[in-house]
Amino acid sequence: MVPLVIDLVSKASVYASPTLGSNEIKPIAVATVIKSNAGFTNLLVAKSLGATFQKLNINELNAFRNYITQYKQFTGTNIQVSSQDSDVMAYNLQIRFDFTKGTPNPELTIKTAIETACRNIGFNGKLERLVLEDAIQKVPGVLGIVGDYKAKDFTASEFIFFQDYYQTVSGYINLSTNNADLIMVLTPNE
Repeated sequence: MVPLVIDLVSKASVYASPTLGSNEIKPIAVATVIKSNAGFTNLLVAKSLGATFQKLNINELNAFRNYITQYKQFTGTNIQVSSQDSDVMAYNLQIRFDFTKGTPNPELTIKTAIETACRNIGFNGKLERLVLEDAIQKVPGVLGIVGDYKAKDFTASEFIFFQDYYQTVSGYINLSTNNADLIMVLTPNE
């Protein structure tokens, strides 16, 4: 909790200012909490950069760590704050599509739906396949999805396929920037 202090002008109890200046933009766009068995709470954070997330720079990370230490870390707790490079997701999908539904540029619309699902990852850092497929099926014209999803953390050289969910290492995930990793084939409904 942020402690209450007495405002010297109004004499009212107000919340103390966080360590980031009031004119500064607060960079945290996504936070994931993962508890470990050793009593640590790992708080993984990232900032937004357009349609993707990225790790905080050292000054932003230190300011946030200071804020957590001063205002949020209770006695007897241990919160470890970190910000790492993104996990990366790729896919190979075949989508049955009704082109008469009037969706302009369906491939881009579906890719945007997938990006949005990745941005709305669970607070526990899990990317669920069901959430991805629900986002795709909400695009007008999508009739069915068959395919694979794969992901890797920032240190891995190879993708791993996932069925139910993928547990991120960094706490957030972006789509691969290599278009060869993002295969989508739209087939007409017959």
